[in-house]
Amino acid sequence: MENIWIIHNSKYGNSEKLSNDIAAKLKDKFNVKVGSIKTLNPEEIARDNPVALIIGARIIAFNTERKIAKFIKKLSAYFEKPIPKIATFYTHTLSWTEKFSRGMNKALEKSTCIGNVCPELLEVRMQSPKGPAAEDQDEKVQKYIKKLIEFFEE
Repeated sequence: MENIWIIHNSKYGNSEKLSNDIAAKLKDKFNVKVGSIKTLNPEEIARDNPVALIIGARIIAFNTERKIAKFIKKLSAYFEKPIPKIATFYTHTLSWTEKFSRGMNKALEKSTCIGNVCPELLEVRMQSPKGPAAEDQDEKVQKYIKKLIEFFEE
């Protein structure tokens, strides 16, 4: 089975829970590993030679958190060629606007380890910073996972 990594920088557990939920749905088709950038070494990801990387980020102060972008920059040093498939998801407590993902988009554009980025992104609104997800978010997550599988298998 091909390797996929899901990375996050969860503060209250929302991105971590969503990472694990996505991993559980992908595990029948892929070898999926989940890790927090707080404890994960970029070299560990590179050793696995993943075919895909899913990046989970929190929206803080109307923008993608900076620590995840810094981790992506560090990750580039460990890859000779780009990771073929990249996907993103976000957790937030506000009304979604595309400008929230600008920081992540810039980080992905600058990174040399980023291959083809999935045009679909997932944004999950939380009831509060400490969660849980708003009631109407589950269907959105399920649709995203189906799109991810299609994207990874093309």
